[in-house]
Amino acid sequence: MSLLLQVLNGIKPKPDRCKAHPTVCSAPTWQVLHYSHCTVYTGTFTVYRPGGKPIFQIPGKVVVQPGLGSDVYLFNPPAELRALPAGSCLQLVSPDSGWFKLHWARPALDFDNSRAFVEDMIAQLFSKKIIC
Repeated sequence: MSLLLQVLNGIKPKPDRCKAHPTVCSAPTWQVLHYSHCTVYTGTFTVYRPGGKPIFQIPGKVVVQPGLGSDVYLFNPPAELRALPAGSCLQLVSPDSGWFKLHWARPALDFDNSRAFVEDMIAQLFSKKIIC
């Protein structure tokens, strides 16, 4: 199994391949692991009502590689999300994993911008449904 699929499935890589150390993230619901070659953020992309109550959540991971940008993964995104213009950029990682990778022309260089892009994409589904 590749290192990527191990990370996506929550399997800890062998210690000789990389060493991770956790830190606190700017988004409190996300866990962060720093590896020698990348940083992996694991959490939930969340869209909120104007009053602050969550209306939609989807599990995800953001892998930031210094100088290369970020890779974003969503777990089982709904068909409505895949039907959006940006949703066509979601590609299934492997048939049995349930993880989809976001392919974009210019990837965000950090976690905050990656998360904001995905949450904006999700918010498009609910823009007409949000009730204050």
